Amino acid sequence: MTRPQGSYFRTPFREEDRVAVRDRVRKRLGLREDARIILSVGYGDHRKGLDLFVDAGLKITRAHPDAAAVWVGHVDHALQAFQMQRIKDARLEDRFVFIGLVEDPRDYYFSADIYVLTSREDPFPSVVLEALDAAVPVVAFEGAGGFQDLLKRDCGILVPKFDTDAMARAVCSLLDNSEEAEHLAKIGREIVRQEFGFSHYLHDLLAYAGRPLPRVSVVVPNYNYDRYLIERLNSIVRQTVRPYELIVLDDASTDDSVKTIEQFLATCDIPAKLVRNERNSGSVFRQWMRGVEAARGDFVWIAEADDLADPDLLEKLLPAFERRDVVMSYCQSRQMDGDGRILSEDYLDYVSDIDRSRWAKPYVVDGRQEIAEALYLKNTIPNVSAVLFRRAPLIEVLQGELEEIASYRDAGDWVAYLRLLEKGGVAFDPRPLNSHRRHQSSVTRFDGRHLQEIAKVQAETIARFHLGASAQAAAAAYVQSLYEQFGLRALK
Repeated sequence: MTRPQGSYFRTPFREEDRVAVRDRVRKRLGLREDARIILSVGYGDHRKGLDLFVDAGLKITRAHPDAAAVWVGHVDHALQAFQMQRIKDARLEDRFVFIGLVEDPRDYYFSADIYVLTSREDPFPSVVLEALDAAVPVVAFEGAGGFQDLLKRDCGILVPKFDTDAMARAVCSLLDNSEEAEHLAKIGREIVRQEFGFSHYLHDLLAYAGRPLPRVSVVVPNYNYDRYLIERLNSIVRQTVRPYELIVLDDASTDDSVKTIEQFLATCDIPAKLVRNERNSGSVFRQWMRGVEAARGDFVWIAEADDLADPDLLEKLLPAFERRDVVMSYCQSRQMDGDGRILSEDYLDYVSDIDRSRWAKPYVVDGRQEIAEALYLKNTIPNVSAVLFRRAPLIEVLQGELEEIASYRDAGDWVAYLRLLEKGGVAFDPRPLNSHRRHQSSVTRFDGRHLQEIAKVQAETIARFHLGASAQAAAAAYVQSLYEQFGLRALK
């Protein structure tokens, strides 16, 4: 098995920086402004194919007057001397640049047009990942290493082993077809950022050693929350337990959300991706489903785009899953308004009609017990951002019950919790590690439909779990209190 060590040398640049970086590098190297750079990085010796690089480079530069072959890294001087004579004999000295070792080659990657891997044998060199991370397509020899499985995923070109004619033709074809080069580069960058982060490598090493770390996938559903996104995403990446991956879902926002997300993810050091809907899904629960299906972690945190988290939220919620029966672990939430002002440090008043003391201390109970004692009456978990889920049972619930869950405008999360807790236990931490943003529009929107949904979920849950007359009476009393509190019309 070949396991690459992952990309730990990520490009620090954004796409809008590319023109400036290209100009700066070409000026530094004494190349023409429109030079097309064919790049290779590493120690230039026989194994790395310095002679093959020169051979292909001679053919490329003859075919393309604007092409320049650039090698970054120390070289075998004896081998280089012979190759330099070949270059001199071809009168192409001005088209080859050997830079030597540099401390940080990332601007060379970012300014290149094509990366060529001329190695005769190279199990899975980091340079392939670094080039793709900089959105530069790769051309390499077949059979030279495990990297070929990555390039076969439509992010590079493989040519017959040591065939420099074929390599030159492949490079020239990409120089002549910028759309194809951009297509390969875009796919490669996405794959590297999602699957080949250095943290993924560390997770795998520890798993091989029998000491696996928890893998938490963070799913951020967003719709028109541009003003909150930077603060929200920062509260995720600053967790004391580093997330395994970050998946941001945009549900056809009409504000600048997508631009903000793309700019943030461009420099985010956690493997991350943006999933965009061209049309609004009509249900946040369908977005939950999409995110959980895309997640590759063992645990999922659905972190709504307008909420915030304390840095130790994951650290405090994860230990509960040492019990294999626990399917969800959640914490107390503080309440804040649209401008971030704290309205309350907790939701204890909200659950006081059940038992205020229940949520004053940590507990772990069987899911059916939680339903019978509290969750049948109301949604005692007022904000999904406070919850960490075990992925396997969650996706089972979403795949099997999505149509029922999505049929509710307001109570779908409650139904999801109810179905999930049929599969295992729940853990609660009384510390307010989550900040739930309560917008004025959502606070005042409570209407007859919402009340009807509550009554329906209550009735179906009481019947499903055979909770009896006392539960029915408590449910009716709660619905009546809401009816009076909000001055709604009587339910039919």
